[in-house]
Amino acid sequence: RCKSLLTYHHDCIPMLLQLVVHFPDQQRVGKELVGLCVNLSTHPRVADMMVQCEEFPRVVMRVVKTRDALLCKVVRNVCAHDGVREQVYHGMAAAGAAASRWLHDLVHMGAACARG
Repeated sequence: RCKSLLTYHHDCIPMLLQLVVHFPDQQRVGKELVGLCVNLSTHPRVADMMVQCEEFPRVVMRVVKTRDALLCKVVRNVCAHDGVREQVYHGMAAAGAAASRWLHDLVHMGAACARG
């Protein structure tokens, strides 16, 4: 119920993603901040808002760059929603050359983790 209330505050989700992208530590985003993102990303409308935000491709690129497992969970949760998954793909493809390899990089990262 509380997650859906945040969808009425249109500035909340973009501000949250800006905090993630501009977090000062280069390796891991703060546990409380990324925990909030993980929990909110399970709600379909919030996931849709995250994908529509211009900061979302930068969040995905931060996952690829830092290999932050909790931030990767945010991307996984967002992609778990049927209506949002295609938007993620098209949004990342339109984000530019740096983001065009995001899917390949994520799959490679997952395969490397599976191998140990």
